[in-house]
Amino acid sequence: MRRAFLAGILLLGLTTGVARAEVEEVEHFESLEAITAGSDAVVLGHVVDVQPGRVFSGCGYAAATLQVDSLLAGTLPPPSRDQLTLEYFGFCGDMADVEQAIPSEPGVFFLRNKGVDTQMFRPDAPAAEIETESHFWRTVILAGTVINQNGTVEVPETLNAPFLADLRGLPFDAFVSEVRTIGGLPEAPVVQANPALPLPEPVLILAGIGAALLGAVLLGRRLVTRRRG
Repeated sequence: MRRAFLAGILLLGLTTGVARAEVEEVEHFESLEAITAGSDAVVLGHVVDVQPGRVFSGCGYAAATLQVDSLLAGTLPPPSRDQLTLEYFGFCGDMADVEQAIPSEPGVFFLRNKGVDTQMFRPDAPAAEIETESHFWRTVILAGTVINQNGTVEVPETLNAPFLADLRGLPFDAFVSEVRTIGGLPEAPVVQANPALPLPEPVLILAGIGAALLGAVLLGRRLVTRRRG
């Protein structure tokens, strides 16, 4: 049930606008390398919120807020580096049905930017429309989501990407590492808890003077103590 409904809300939502809604996917991928290279961005993340989104002729989108935990391939413009709006077509009925169909588990999302979509399908589109659309994303194909199910890979849909079925049950962390390797992006740097920061030269000079004065005071106290003794 969930798979069928997910197909319904995603398959119709390849592009925005009434006249541009497609009934079948125009992109097909034969391998993990191909879908990774063919995406504008591949991110490790999780959906943190779902709200009614944009509406076209009475039916529209559910707007999912995707928290980006890590960029695995491609690029993300500054407004989308931490969170982005991932649109799922099909908000025509009960919102609860749409929410249930959108994966809540952490996962890898293969994404297409809708500003790029607009430029591809409508090269004469006004710059203002392209800018507006660039704030919205979709999965590059229906099978554009691979989720973490108790530490292993699960693929809710494999339409136009049957190779993903072979990944089911593999360790999810290993899958993430493989996608990152294909994408050619380095691992996120480990931030030290207390990094040793170089101090400006004037600060070092003052610190040295302070240490010398403190040493002189302590030495003077010792000499006075000895004389009294």
